[in-house]
Amino acid sequence: MLFGYKQIISLNENESGVFRYVIEHPTAAVSMNIRELAQETNTSTATVARMYKKLGCASYPVFLSRIQAYEQQMPDMNTCAGYTVSALQETVDKIQKDNDPWQKAVRMILESDAVTVMGCGNCGALAEYAARYLSNAGFYATAVTDVFYPPRLGNTQKHLILMLSESGENRELVKQAKLNQKYGSHLVVMSSNPDSTLASLAEVALPITMPRFLLPQTYDLTSGISMLYGIEYLGQELLRQNDRIKKIDPKIDLDAGKA
Repeated sequence: MLFGYKQIISLNENESGVFRYVIEHPTAAVSMNIRELAQETNTSTATVARMYKKLGCASYPVFLSRIQAYEQQMPDMNTCAGYTVSALQETVDKIQKDNDPWQKAVRMILESDAVTVMGCGNCGALAEYAARYLSNAGFYATAVTDVFYPPRLGNTQKHLILMLSESGENRELVKQAKLNQKYGSHLVVMSSNPDSTLASLAEVALPITMPRFLLPQTYDLTSGISMLYGIEYLGQELLRQNDRIKKIDPKIDLDAGKA
């Protein structure tokens, strides 16, 4: 993320005006020196200096370099759909090319008597969907989106945690992963960062592609379609490899739950 929420709200009215101008006109702003930017925003060089220091930049050139780097990594607003489609296709290709970790994750779920899906933020919403989808496939799962939720203390040898994290570096999720592993829970991580801390802790890391799409105001428009595909792939494989739903009662109408 370019700048943190707490940093942005610390700006006063004049400093916020400078910041908004830079965000809305990044190409023009990076070509200005500090006096030109102050003049363009009807403020002073002191205001500009306070603004970039509150945003964690040691100097004006450092501030401009961060703005320039951010501008270069931002997707074209007119081609966002293309980014989403290409990320999904890349995820599908990854699963087809190296299916071993996905099949290992399926086997681990098959051997589990309880599955907890964990995530926070946007991945927390996907965790709730994943828990419902796995349950629909016959493997009762619950979602935990509170990163401070207490770990399971008993009967953990057959307890599996499926952790969803785009970056794989969320500090609180890392703590949760270590804490639950300490008590014997197994860990599977789905992330777009195969070299992340969470991926290194997992018994199985499931790689997906999720290009980050963050706005300066701390809005996160990163698409979750690839992660959604990964979740449904697991559910479909579980249903294909285990017929526990059919074993419950042959009279059950398997079409009854269709929306």
